[in-house]
Amino acid sequence: MTGRISQAMITTMFKEFIIPHSRANAAMLMMQELREQKGNKRWDTEARAAYLLAPSQSGKSHTVGYNYFDTFIVPEFRAKANVDPAVSDADVKLLQKLVLYVKVPARPHLGAFAAAILEALGDPHPWKDAPYERLARALTQLEEAGVELLIFDNFDHLTKAHTRDLQGEASRIQDILKEMIEKGWPMVFVGLPSAKKSILSEIQIGHRMDEIYFGPFATAEKEFVEYLSSLDILMLDSGIFDEGFPFEDPRVFNRLLVACAGQLGIASNTIRCAAKLASAEKKPKLSMNHLSTAVRTYNLRLKVCDYNPFDINDKQLARGLRSHAIRIREWEEKLAEVG
Repeated sequence: MTGRISQAMITTMFKEFIIPHSRANAAMLMMQELREQKGNKRWDTEARAAYLLAPSQSGKSHTVGYNYFDTFIVPEFRAKANVDPAVSDADVKLLQKLVLYVKVPARPHLGAFAAAILEALGDPHPWKDAPYERLARALTQLEEAGVELLIFDNFDHLTKAHTRDLQGEASRIQDILKEMIEKGWPMVFVGLPSAKKSILSEIQIGHRMDEIYFGPFATAEKEFVEYLSSLDILMLDSGIFDEGFPFEDPRVFNRLLVACAGQLGIASNTIRCAAKLASAEKKPKLSMNHLSTAVRTYNLRLKVCDYNPFDINDKQLARGLRSHAIRIREWEEKLAEVG
């Protein structure tokens, strides 16, 4: 019997689970490469940048905001600064300034953008002074702190400036980012695919950037299945369940592939919803019924999928898998045409 872990705790556990996969590994290695370039180049050599664009709930923010710091930055800073082992990883992440994680404000005006950088730097008064003074202060602190890489998440906010004033502000920010790259600051831009035009065209720095592919899975590759199985192991290790679930069964992983539109983040959310249902019922493990209910209440509600693949037979599923693969390939081709 389970149910020993609270619903709130299950949600927290899933947010903190870290599962390595090739897309995440490629992103982290690229960020490490950009940091190394920063350390090796001359002061007057411009930096390179990279962009990681993918649909919502693909796991991109979790990779750059959690996986990367826990895997590389926190251990490195602990060693360099001889941090007391009693200090938590979360506090070390705040203390270190090797890599700065900045969320682009929802309303992209220069003052808020500069304040976001200052907040990431730990400035006690990020909203003090006029916008350009804030920016000057942020650039000074970046230099003084020895920042080696900037990660700008929610970069697609710069493409949502619908009013003339906000469009002007977004353009100013893009010009500033371009200048920062030219002055040697490596960056990673993270956001929805809609940001690609802004990054490659409006900023006019496409030739200085590398793409980190983080798109959805068109087919149930080995890696997709291993990700699901890793979640199962984590649920067992953390005490959510007493027995494992056969995620390696094609009848399971193929249905999850369609239900989650091939996105690992949505797969995690779906399994989390199912896990909460099973745990509340004090079941020792997940069941297909729990996954079906999770898809109905989460995936279908948010229109991630058009139907519940757990409610159809294998022959119908085969047609669904073909349609899913075609849809993902068409999406990739359309995205490749942008910029």
